[in-house]
Order: sequence, then structure tokens, then C-alpha cells
Amino acid sequence: MRIIYLTPLRYPSKYTNRLQVLKMAEAFSARGDFALYIEQLPASKDTLFQDYAIAHAFSIESVGSPKIWPRSFWLAWRYRALIKRQPQGTVFYIRDVLLAFFLTYCSKRFREQFFFENHSLGKFPDFVYQRVFGLARGIVTTNARKKEDIIKKFGIAADRILVFGNGIDLGLFARLKSKTDARLALGMKTDKPNIVYTGTIAESYGSGVIKRMQELLRGEVYIHVITGLPGSVALDYITGADIVLAPYLAASDHFRYYMSPMKIKEYMAAGKTIIASDLPAIREILNEDAAYFAPAGDAEAFVALVRRAIACPEEAVAKAYHARELAREFSWDRRADTIALFIEQRL
Repeated sequence: MRIIYLTPLRYPSKYTNRLQVLKMAEAFSARGDFALYIEQLPASKDTLFQDYAIAHAFSIESVGSPKIWPRSFWLAWRYRALIKRQPQGTVFYIRDVLLAFFLTYCSKRFREQFFFENHSLGKFPDFVYQRVFGLARGIVTTNARKKEDIIKKFGIAADRILVFGNGIDLGLFARLKSKTDARLALGMKTDKPNIVYTGTIAESYGSGVIKRMQELLRGEVYIHVITGLPGSVALDYITGADIVLAPYLAASDHFRYYMSPMKIKEYMAAGKTIIASDLPAIREILNEDAAYFAPAGDAEAFVALVRRAIACPEEAVAKAYHARELAREFSWDRRADTIALFIEQRL
């Protein structure tokens, strides 16, 4: 089975979805005939693979960047020519809803043989999702709530939807530095507990909660906010942490119900004590045995749980152990295997 992954992505980029696509491409490529197509490549593929910790190179090609708006429409016409050249039986895999929407109009072959990976609902008008969901041979979604809403809102049969969240590179976490070595490399002090947040700095991600925590915990702990640094550096900070934070706000349905945060799975795989917002989307990944939960947006509750984790180290370590065990279920390889089997069953 040949799989072609079509995207409108440009590299390099700070966005996490770029990592998700490359990790899935690496896992798909290990299973057979595969190629990833993107809009724009950096000068060196080797550098790209190195920056995103891709251990096994795979076929990745650029189709170039349209200069005319809307880009997705003109990019779809570029992909139409590419699709026409593919051998019969090729499966087209895609996660960008607008690109998929336009391709369903301009390419009959795509329309008859594509699988769609859904990451959001509500970003575009309903008729866009309705057409893409209705024509896809199968839909992969990253959590159960999205599946429920796709069934209810768009009338898609349950057996056409597979649920599998974002993955984690377990091999990468098996090769991490020790906690001591990570702290030495980063110059992290050890006279107080180290609290780490990695990822986007924005209100909906909990930046206000973190700022308030810094005020309330001044003198008790060190709080490190890590953003915009290479992934390897962020992983060193996670490795050196005593406690890690995921203080998302209930700012939208995306954060309440639909997200599948790779950051939390990184925390889990690193075996860290996690304090996270109590949101349904996070509860699909973590449970009470594997994390502490605070009401979303409640900085005082997060602070209380930091103090509890420090005062009760046995409880904190037990939660971290359970989180690491749960992370074993989320490998990219397992995700690719499950999706490939789903595709074969739907053809």
C-alpha cells in the first residue's frame, strides 16, 4: 500500500503540528511505500531531520509556495498534478481541512481515495467539514469527544472514525540525560524544587496562571518557562524538573474537549510529577493516579498542589511512575500501525 501525505506546511517553524507530521511520516515510512509532500523545505533535509529528532530519513518533497491568495486553493491545483502521476491504489492522507476541501473539487482521484486526520472543529464553516468528512474513506481523530461530535453534528457513521491521540517518541525518552546531568548542563540550581513549563506562551495556555504562581511561590521554588528553544533543550529542562505544569484555560471547546497535547505526553514519558488543568481533553490522557488536577485558571489551586507535591514526595513519585507507564500506550509506531490497519480495512 502506497501512502502519500499531503500538507500545506512550511519548514522550519515553531508550531508543534510540524513535529507531529514529521513523526507520523517517519512512522508511516517504516511500514512501506510512503512519501510526505510539503509546501516549503529548508535548504537541508538532513538539518530538518536533525532539528526534529527524526532517526530514520524518509521521502519528503516540496511542491513550492503559491503567491496568490487563497494559498490552499492554489496549492490544491499543484497537488492535483502530483496526484495524477501517482500509481493506481495510492492512498492520500491529509490533515489540513481547507486543503482537503479544495482537493475534493479539483481531483477525482483524491476525492475517491483519501483519509482525513481531524485536529479541530469550528475553525471553518460547517459546510467545509461536512464535505470533507462526508467524502473521506475514513477519519482519524485525536480524542473521543471529537468523534462523538462528528457523529452527532455531521451524521458520520461511527465505524468510519478511528480515535487515536497524538504520539510520543519513546526511544527519544529512553536516551535522555539523567536528572543530575540535565541540571548541570542547564545550570539549574538545586537548593529549591524546580518547576518547569514548556510550550506556547499565551493566555489560553495558562501564561497568566504561571505569572501568578511565580508571585505566590517566590522564594519557595524556581519556575522555568521554556518557549522558543530547540526541542532538545526543552527536553533537558523537563528532565531536570521536579514538577511540570500544564495550566491550560477552558478558553474554548478546543481546550476543553478537542486538544491532544503532545506536551503532556512528553511530561508523562519523562516520568515527571504533573500538575494539569482539570479539563475533559486532559482527562482522556491522564487520571488521578498519574497527575494532580487543578481547576482551569485557578493559580491558587496550582500553588496548593505544588506545595502538596513537595510535602508528599512519595505520592508525587507514585503519580509520576503511573504517568510514565501510561505513556507506553502512545508511541508513534503504535499510532501508525493502528491507522494503517484502519486504512486497509476501509479500502
